[in-house]
Amino acid sequence: ATDGEVPGPGSWNLPGLVLGEAALQSAAMAALAASASSLSLPPHALTGAVATSRSVARESRMREFGIDCGDGLSWGGGTWEPGGEYVQRLHVKNVSARMQRVRWRLPESKFFSMEFPDPVRLAPGSSVVLEVRFRPVRREEYEDSITFTVDAGSFAVPVRARLSRLETAVTSAIEFGLVPVNEPTGVAFLLENSGQVPARFQWQCPAPFDVEPSSGLVAPGESARLVCTLLCSAASILDAV
Repeated sequence: ATDGEVPGPGSWNLPGLVLGEAALQSAAMAALAASASSLSLPPHALTGAVATSRSVARESRMREFGIDCGDGLSWGGGTWEPGGEYVQRLHVKNVSARMQRVRWRLPESKFFSMEFPDPVRLAPGSSVVLEVRFRPVRREEYEDSITFTVDAGSFAVPVRARLSRLETAVTSAIEFGLVPVNEPTGVAFLLENSGQVPARFQWQCPAPFDVEPSSGLVAPGESARLVCTLLCSAASILDAV
């Protein structure tokens, strides 16, 4: 790789100096920090009763019961705050070739609510839209389910809310190949923040390696371009951990 080049997948097969995968991954994990609320869950993090009906995967549910409800409802991290009210719509469709009478039972926890469940009859190909309201009171994860009953039996569809999480991705390894003595050689790589909270990083790199910038903050959905520089004082093979 040339100076300042961002290596792509499969470009790590040059001979010579390697900054190994374990080194980069362990350094990245040690470097990243975020607020306690975004990294830890309280002891009561999961709220709501466990449904007694079967939780069936979408494709299996469509084959067995002739009903498609998608994959349930989920409020992602960073999309809600305690004290607010958030509404999502669940589409319930009859994908069978027969008339279906559909009943449903409300979520058991008080944090998810729906209108009183009146049974509906769905012709083949028709659907009904159900509104589900989420009213969180604490910054924690919530999980419950809506139980549907049709002629073929009952099944549960999950409704859940997730906390914001710190999730990052970094290049798995850096290879410099052959480099000149007493002349700095740099290889660029990316630190990506795929989570919902800002990721603060600080690199600690042993000589003769150096990473710039050595610290910083990466916003959610953004990436930081970093450069690892090697300055050899004598001909040798080096491996940094």
